[in-house]
Amino acid sequence: MELPHLGAQCSMPSCKQLDFLPVKCSACQKSFCAKHGSRTSHGCSASSTVRAPTDAGVVNPTPCEDGCCAPDCSQPAATTCIKCNIRVCVSHRHPPAHACGSVVADNQAKKERVAAVAQAKQHYTEAVQAAKAKRASKPLSAKAQKMAAKVALMKIKGKAIGDKSIPQDKRLYLLVFYHPADAGPKPGTPLFVSSRWASGKALDKMASKLGVPNRNNEADAPKLCLFNAATREPVPLDTGEPLCQFVASGSSLVLTTRAGIDDVPAAAYT
Repeated sequence: MELPHLGAQCSMPSCKQLDFLPVKCSACQKSFCAKHGSRTSHGCSASSTVRAPTDAGVVNPTPCEDGCCAPDCSQPAATTCIKCNIRVCVSHRHPPAHACGSVVADNQAKKERVAAVAQAKQHYTEAVQAAKAKRASKPLSAKAQKMAAKVALMKIKGKAIGDKSIPQDKRLYLLVFYHPADAGPKPGTPLFVSSRWASGKALDKMASKLGVPNRNNEADAPKLCLFNAATREPVPLDTGEPLCQFVASGSSLVLTTRAGIDDVPAAAYT
C-alpha cells in the first residue's frame, strides 16, 4: 500500500525518490532525500548562512552549506534546533549531541541550584545548633529539672544491666561513665546496683560489669573512684554507708582513677 501523502519527493530531477524524512535545504528551501540533502549533492547555488556553536557554547553565524553544523559531521542537515537555531542532522538533533548553548546554560543553572540548596541546608544546620546552644545555656526551672530527671531515669531503666537477683524495689539505677586516666570518657552505660550495697561494693560491681581493671585491693596500684557527674564531688567509699545515701536513682556517675573531673566539660558526661 502506497502512502503518497506522507513525506516528500526528492527535488533532484534525476531522483524523485519518495522520502518519509525529507531534508529541506535552508538555502533553496526545497526538499531532498538523504542522499541529495547536502547543497553539494544537489548542486544548490542559493546563498545561505546558518549558525553553529563554538566550543564555549556560544552560537555564532557560520556557513554550513546545509550540512550538519555539529563538529566533525558531514551528514546533511535534517532539522533545526529549536533552542539555538542551527541546522543539524538526525544523529545530532538533540541539544547535548551538537554542543547546544542551551545545555551549557542549563548545566550552569543546575550548579547554581545545587549550591543554593547546600547553602540553605548549612544555614538551617547552623540555626538549629545555635538554638540548641541557647537552650543549653539557659538554666532550667525547678519543674523542668524534675521532669528531666524523670525522663533520664526512664531511659536508664529501659537499658540498665545488673544483677537480676536484686528485687525491683531495691534497685538503684545509674548512668556510669568510665573515664580512663590517659584518655577521654567512654560512653555512659546504664547500670543498676542494690540500694543496700555500700559504695565500695557498688564500685566493685560497676567495674566488673564494665570490664574495668579494679586494683583497689593492691597497696601501690591506682585506685578507682566514683564522682558525681553533676556536682563533680567524689562519692565517699570508706564510710560503709549505702550508695543511695549519696546519689539518687537516675544519677550519672564517673568511674575513674583520675584525681578529679573538674577540668572535664560537662558535655562529656551526657
